[in-house]
Amino acid sequence: MNAESFKNVINKGMNRVLIVSVLLLSVGCQNEKSAYQLADSDIKEITLESSFNVDVRTIKSADPLKSIDGCYSFNGHLFLLSVDKRTIYYVEKDSVVSKLDKAGRGSGEYLNVNVFAYSEEDSIMYVSHGDEILKYQGLSNNYVGKIRVDAKISSLNVVNRNTLMATCYLEDKRNFDEYGIFLLSTETGQITKEVIGLDYDSYYFSQARDFYQSNNSIVFPVGGDINKVYRFSEDRLEEITSFQYEKKYRIPNKYKVKDTEDIKQLMKYTDFVLNGDYCVGGYYPLVKNDAVLVWSFPFDNGEPFRRILSKLSNGKVNRYSELQITGTTIILSPYIVWEDKYLFMLQSTSDAILDKENELSALGKKIVDSLNSNEGNPILILFDLQ
Repeated sequence: MNAESFKNVINKGMNRVLIVSVLLLSVGCQNEKSAYQLADSDIKEITLESSFNVDVRTIKSADPLKSIDGCYSFNGHLFLLSVDKRTIYYVEKDSVVSKLDKAGRGSGEYLNVNVFAYSEEDSIMYVSHGDEILKYQGLSNNYVGKIRVDAKISSLNVVNRNTLMATCYLEDKRNFDEYGIFLLSTETGQITKEVIGLDYDSYYFSQARDFYQSNNSIVFPVGGDINKVYRFSEDRLEEITSFQYEKKYRIPNKYKVKDTEDIKQLMKYTDFVLNGDYCVGGYYPLVKNDAVLVWSFPFDNGEPFRRILSKLSNGKVNRYSELQITGTTIILSPYIVWEDKYLFMLQSTSDAILDKENELSALGKKIVDSLNSNEGNPILILFDLQ
């Protein structure tokens, strides 16, 4: 090959590299441009009474409930998990109708509950416990067996009687991504399919209560520089929307973990999360008609300093911050999505929530009266945009 021919080959190669680079840059710009841009300038502070439909419900129980840590919903079925992570209460029509309380070290028992799911189809409760998933049957919560899982599970949902969906970390990553959302067999515990792979950011900021299951579909967010909301239904994954926070809230590349076996990278990332300014993900996604609603919690020096609800619809963004109830110190952010509404739980004395400087609104008075009459059991505040 002479010098001129060699020069032509190099030029062709450079042209191909340039074309590929331009295409990749163009795709990146299009992805960023098509994503909703969430700016601080869009945020409005409002009271709950002014812009939301609100329903206050009391939880009734024959016996006093333990202190409640969180609420969980599976296809409209509501569960409360105690602070000590040992008891799951099943709520039906605003009353506790059964509880799972199998804490212990024997067969069919767990040390504590961090992740669980309920199957409406066959009334099975699945409780993740170490490298096993325990099964309990019906309202009696009789132990009926277990399956072994070679993964660390951080969220769990039931797709059908044969299939679970779980957010997992896999130590053995020969066949799948290290982090991801996977389908598991309810009979063997084996992973049957990867729904979507996750990077370290997405996995780190995911949480079990972000998955909203309704009408045989599961809606969930995946965080990143560009945050996305997905729907999984009939074995198909669909991207519903995407959005991006201002640059000051995006985690710089120099802090991102590219090798999870590199201790220095992990320590650097953890230090940033504890002390940095960032906002990742879209929590508690709710799809209503042509709109998607998501929550975000920006961090300032490692501390959350605002609770923001964003409505994304037809190319427009509306953002609301610090949803207050007049006459109280309550600032709402949801525990879960339930019945196509946001659910906030309150288990407190009425004195602890009173704002002495402002008169109670009608809604505030209703909440105070509900707390005073509910004998220490929690009340639920359901709300959605008018």
